[in-house]
Amino acid sequence: MDLYQRQVARLELKKAVTTPLPEPTEDEFVVIPTSEHATLPERKTSLVGTDLTMTIPKGHYGRIAPWSGLALKEIDVAAGVIDSDYRGKVSVLLVNNSDLPFTIKAGDRVAQLILERISTPCRDLRSSDLWKT
Repeated sequence: MDLYQRQVARLELKKAVTTPLPEPTEDEFVVIPTSEHATLPERKTSLVGTDLTMTIPKGHYGRIAPWSGLALKEIDVAAGVIDSDYRGKVSVLLVNNSDLPFTIKAGDRVAQLILERISTPCRDLRSSDLWKT
């Protein structure tokens, strides 16, 4: 995580979780643990709660990304954008792509939060301005 990302990552995380969140290291982002015990049915999508609320700086958004340890077990994140004006508790939409139910305990890492800068075009382009491909 570079200096810019570390500065932006000072998100005012409100930690109501029973176990404190680990500080991000050089190679990881903000860990998202679940606040509840859940069993994900096979081949189904489930919404799993967390106790995290946050303030994301304007001009940025939070992307909820899969946790690689769960991806190896065929558990994936189905959706994952947190707008900068969202102030509720964060939930994670998980998909169990396996043929077996999967159990998650409260406090288990289920995803990671990556802060990304929003980039918008600075002017309208005419088709004549576009490069030929």
